Amino acid sequence: MVRYPKEITLRIKLDLDSEEMIFTPLLIIEYRERTRTRIETNSLASVKFTSEYAMDMTNFWTTIRGLLIGVLVFFGLIVIT
Repeated sequence: MVRYPKEITLRIKLDLDSEEMIFTPLLIIEYRERTRTRIETNSLASVKFTSEYAMDMTNFWTTIRGLLIGVLVFFGLIVIT
């Protein structure tokens, strides 16, 4: 029996409050097993690698909301005058 990684995922989340700017990365490995006879008949195996990046979007959406309100007020004043 041989065990090998079937799917590997690397998750990285940004942390704007710390000096390093990221939380500790998380490596998730899903394994699969194959028997010797299966390997001899079909030696190829697929391995999937995924990298995920994430960050807190609260400040972004607050800024976008403020800009949208500002633009709407500006166009509202233009239409009124």
